[in-house]
Amino acid sequence: MAEVTKSKVGQLLAAVPEAESELPRSERAERYRRLASEAFQLAEDCTDDSLRHGYLSLASGWHSLAFEIERSSHFQGA
Repeated sequence: MAEVTKSKVGQLLAAVPEAESELPRSERAERYRRLASEAFQLAEDCTDDSLRHGYLSLASGWHSLAFEIERSSHFQGA
């Protein structure tokens, strides 16, 4: 198995925003809502309060991103 170096991880993380921005807004919003749903499901299944809080925070963040994309699309007519 190949060793994952910090530079490789950094490269992968740096590519995420660029790849996401290439998606149409509606697809990005849908993806973020799906991620929010997955994080919420993880929170529901979690027995550790600290982890549950983290998952709920992630779900809230993904939901907020989806909302902002949809709101900006509405105002820009995209």
